[in-house]
Amino acid sequence: MGCSLHRGCLPVLLVATLSAGCSGNKDQGGGGLVLRTHLGLDLSQVASLVATKGTGSTTQPLEVAPPEFSSQRAALGGTGETGPQVLALTLSGEILEVALVEDPQGAGAVGQPPVEAIYPTPKWIFFVLGAIADGKLRVRLDGGTFESVGCQSVAARRSDGALFCTTLQIQGNPNMDTWYDTVRSNSSGDIVYALGTVADSNGNADHANDTIYRVSLDSASLPSAVPVTGPEVRGPLGFLVNADGDLYVDYNPSALDFSTTRCQVYPVDGGTVFTMQGAHNGHAIAGIPGTSDENTFYVGGGQSAAPGATILLVTRTGSGFIETPHPVTIANMENYGFGGLQRIGGALYAGGSSNSQMAFAKLIEDGGFVSNPTPVTISGVDHVVGGILSAASQLVFLANTGTGQKFVRFDGLAPEDIPVSSDLDISKYTVAPTGAIDFIGLRAGTHEKIHGVVAAGSQSVDVSSAGVLDPAQVVVFTRIN
Repeated sequence: MGCSLHRGCLPVLLVATLSAGCSGNKDQGGGGLVLRTHLGLDLSQVASLVATKGTGSTTQPLEVAPPEFSSQRAALGGTGETGPQVLALTLSGEILEVALVEDPQGAGAVGQPPVEAIYPTPKWIFFVLGAIADGKLRVRLDGGTFESVGCQSVAARRSDGALFCTTLQIQGNPNMDTWYDTVRSNSSGDIVYALGTVADSNGNADHANDTIYRVSLDSASLPSAVPVTGPEVRGPLGFLVNADGDLYVDYNPSALDFSTTRCQVYPVDGGTVFTMQGAHNGHAIAGIPGTSDENTFYVGGGQSAAPGATILLVTRTGSGFIETPHPVTIANMENYGFGGLQRIGGALYAGGSSNSQMAFAKLIEDGGFVSNPTPVTISGVDHVVGGILSAASQLVFLANTGTGQKFVRFDGLAPEDIPVSSDLDISKYTVAPTGAIDFIGLRAGTHEKIHGVVAAGSQSVDVSSAGVLDPAQVVVFTRIN
């Protein structure tokens, strides 16, 4: 079963049918939440999006906007309880409220549905909604009527902020681990894959049946989503997309055997699915867009520990794929193991960690393997907060050191430590394509809320404002530009 997306009186696209008009339950207004037709926000000027659960939030589904969730009480810096919010941190430093829904009269000052995850792609941004009544919102039609539609996720088109409802309940990724991103696209952004499940008519989504859906543009205005992986793929361990849009999936073929995994490649053109034969350890990365290997998948082979390891190359040949093993030896890497593959600029690196140290060794550059790869070590890393992010030809992450915190930038040659003052406790952060870092947290001792930045190329951790974002209330902190 596929899922449909709805907006206003645009055609309603189902998996098997395409209606020329609007269908469903229509009414003349009344109570309830109405999906806005547009965000009313220039997304190109937004640095990050934040979703909060609100100080007065509840697990009960929102149905009619409670009067206490007025725009005045929900505003930043206001007093009293607030409901769930989506906030935009602009490139110019402003913090703005973002409304996904409005009341039937078109006023935006209503309680917003909770947002559990936000996934940006080059052309779309997906908001995964929490509990709303019957899993439905209403969309505004011509003539002053409304249609009630399933709405587990909202898709916002970057070009104009147009909003669409979809019954696809996308799975979340609370740990920021980039391997477990549950929405990925090809390099152009025309093809998007999402891990999730389609909700039933009552809005219930069974994540035990999660599989991967392809979300693509079938017209200039309306996306569609159809399942790609079959019923044998339930709860994939991870997936990747290459530049052209081929899909690599790592999954457990048996719900009773978690020690055995299988890797498959689903061609973007719907061709024969390719199943890898070699032993693999689940660590994988796609080739670098714009290079000769942009459509190659690199997969860690077997359970081998460095210094000796094998990289499996899955490459196109004609209309299919082939698998080629490439043994590698990394000097002085035996104490770190093989912890995954990372992209830095135009090169791919193998990484590992042990005893408060991390190590990265360049394996592949310009599509070819490096002779005699040698690791570069990064010391003082007891624990990585969230995930390792890639931006501006470098890796960026926040580390707990045992005595405090530090940001680390690594360009493949040498690590750059950016110490965090001992009176700051940073809990969430995002990284811009330039390498600039936005963060939120608390001041130690006083628990004062903080929001700050580390400018691109700077080693200064600057607190730009206080008393704004409460980390305990922030569900999502996602960079979109």
